[in-house]
Amino acid sequence: MLCICFHLRQQVYAIRTTSVLRVLPRQQVKPLPYTPDWFCGLIRVAGEGVPLVDFSQLVKGEPSRLLYSTRIVLLRCMVEQRPRTLSLLAEGVTGTLKFREESLHHLAVHLAEAPYLAETLTDERGMVQLIDVDRLFSDELSELLLAHA
Repeated sequence: MLCICFHLRQQVYAIRTTSVLRVLPRQQVKPLPYTPDWFCGLIRVAGEGVPLVDFSQLVKGEPSRLLYSTRIVLLRCMVEQRPRTLSLLAEGVTGTLKFREESLHHLAVHLAEAPYLAETLTDERGMVQLIDVDRLFSDELSELLLAHA
């Protein structure tokens, strides 16, 4: 399995490339009023507005830093059994990681507020947190995406 890796401060995260449509440079965002802090707004992709979520703001409550390696990861995910396109603002998008499915480890704890953090893997960098993009959606985010559809 191949994953795209990114960092959030000292932590390494990965997303399976089967969920990744493209990796884009930072671009202009159309903010929307009355949305949560982690919801940046919409970016334009192929003439359509695609919702952009700031991963750092979602997980840590701090906006992503505008680093050279901060990128937008365009994702294909399932929201209430419907395929949707979502973009994720992520720091330190630096490369890929290849691993075998059998090297995944399920977390020994259940994180009700972060069900997308259910599996980890270990490589030379240490423990890498695998993001399940289909479980990335809280009820609040799902409502925003469905309203946007």
